[in-house]
Amino acid sequence: MITPDTYRNLYNLDGKVALVAGGAGGIGRAVCEGLAAFGATVLIGEQNCCLKADPLAAEISAAGGQAHAVTLDVLNIPQLGPVMSELVAHFGRIDILVNCTGTHKEAPAEEFSEEDWDRVVDLNLKAAFFLSQAVARLQIAQKSGGKHIHISSVRSLLGIRRGYIAYCSSKGGLNLMIKQLATEWAKHNIT
Repeated sequence: MITPDTYRNLYNLDGKVALVAGGAGGIGRAVCEGLAAFGATVLIGEQNCCLKADPLAAEISAAGGQAHAVTLDVLNIPQLGPVMSELVAHFGRIDILVNCTGTHKEAPAEEFSEEDWDRVVDLNLKAAFFLSQAVARLQIAQKSGGKHIHISSVRSLLGIRRGYIAYCSSKGGLNLMIKQLATEWAKHNIT
């Protein structure tokens, strides 16, 4: 018979450090709580830690988990490498990356602005790649391997009658980006 301990043993994350970008949002919060419940030290990455990340880290810690709020602006591409290096210097490693950031703008395709397109694609696709790249560079240098998880959407595979052109396009691109990174980084044991 499969018991909760069976799953606990299968997914034991004791000693692992997990960075969750967008960790204080709806999906991110559940991810952080789950990772902490299975033993990971969770780094809750948010642009403004004081609003939601600090209280969430306190809640997880009060429940017996290990969590820390960290300042992370995924759209500040030049700072991603230095921020990851600081996190590794402080926490020793990053074993797991979970990207829960994302946005959308609803507007008919024929009216969609370049500014809105860039905002959606920059966060949903561009930032996702450079975040993974920054973490992977450290994992490759450490020869530690790792896991990279990006939250996508059913809209990455299916269109929608409403105006989600940039969202669907960026999430579709995200899906292929994930496959490409898995292929390139498999030799480094990064999945």
